[in-house]
Amino acid sequence: MNANNSLPVTTVISHKVKPGHIKDFEGWHKKILAKASVYDGFQNIMIIKPDDPANLEYVVIVQWSNYENLKKWQQSDDLKQMIKESEEFTLSVKQLHEQSGMEIWFDWPKDAKRLSKPLFYKQTLITIMVVLPLIFTVGAISRPLLSGFNLPFEIEIVINVIIISPLITLIMPKVTKLLYPWLYSKRKEQN
Repeated sequence: MNANNSLPVTTVISHKVKPGHIKDFEGWHKKILAKASVYDGFQNIMIIKPDDPANLEYVVIVQWSNYENLKKWQQSDDLKQMIKESEEFTLSVKQLHEQSGMEIWFDWPKDAKRLSKPLFYKQTLITIMVVLPLIFTVGAISRPLLSGFNLPFEIEIVINVIIISPLITLIMPKVTKLLYPWLYSKRKEQN
């Protein structure tokens, strides 16, 4: 992956669990989450449980602050030990997707069967609902504070650009998680 090390990174992993070992996997998942969460840059984890009892494939979506922190976790002895532990109850573990940048807000892997990219209008609505209030709020706070300094208009642009970092790393992942059922609701198949 050709990644900019300063951008957040999302990785998607598929775990196929052996029949009769769901409790083993879910207990293991809690342990690996506890280990990963102490590593620098760990941000969030979501798990999508299988809806087909004949195909026990769990999809795990993990967000890191940047590519370097993700790599440290991927190369850690903790992860190697946890993967080895999982061999008792998994048929396979494979990385489906790794992505950095703004597309992590909405763009999920095409080969994860139960996930489809949210409709464009849903992405647009959420982005507008989050970005516009942020811009107006920061502007309303910064204008009175900076008006006495007679700063050029470009400073306002810089202030709005500063909004982007917390938007990408803190706000949009939480909003996406909160609105996940609506964003990723299954589309009706058209015949």
